[in-house]
Amino acid sequence: MTNILLQYYQKYPFIFNYFDFLRDLLLAFQLILIFSFIFASKKWKYIFYYLSIFLFAFLVATFFKSYFPSLRPISYFCETQNLICDGLRYDSFPSRHTLISFASSLTLIFQNFKLGIFSLALTILIAILSLLSLRHWLIDVIFGFIFGFIVFWILFKLSKFFNWFDVNQRQSKA
Repeated sequence: MTNILLQYYQKYPFIFNYFDFLRDLLLAFQLILIFSFIFASKKWKYIFYYLSIFLFAFLVATFFKSYFPSLRPISYFCETQNLICDGLRYDSFPSRHTLISFASSLTLIFQNFKLGIFSLALTILIAILSLLSLRHWLIDVIFGFIFGFIVFWILFKLSKFFNWFDVNQRQSKA
């Protein structure tokens, strides 16, 4: 699939930039959705919980990106075709957007099931757009999901252990 997309990139690069823009926009919308849920539920302690999820996910992705450099598909295409691009980017693995989005969605599922499922659908769209925009390989997105689950699970267990938040308590209202 990546080879087919790479052929179209040469003719229509603006489409791939549009996919990248949509991916960023969906992640921003998802974060706005989460913070709207917090303000609507008036459980201000969740702000710290979601910020810690975001920060921990960001740090995990940054760690792996720096210690396991991987060429992005678009950079690979530019390098193999001897094209002039913005520069080679070796920060493909794992997908930071997918990791942050999935960890946040799993957390939201435990607090508001309906919004959590909607957020999970946004996560899947973000993952697909990461592939279509040629910013990530499939393995990057898969490990974004895996690391996102690990981030969620670690912070979920820590919050239960220290009894920081009522993470098992779901709200029925959307």
